[in-house]
Amino acid sequence: MVPLPVWIRNLLSADDAEAEWIELNRWVNWLRRTYGLPASVVPPFWHRHPELV
Repeated sequence: MVPLPVWIRNLLSADDAEAEWIELNRWVNWLRRTYGLPASVVPPFWHRHPELV
């Protein structure tokens, strides 16, 4: 099994952090669509919920 890349937000440059957040948001959107997760599981603006980040 290939380990997943790990990134630590406070060590990234602003541009790199933005790119990582965009990619993570794409993945979350894919996850929500693929598994039909309702807003009660993954709410809109999920990135504003510390417990989900």
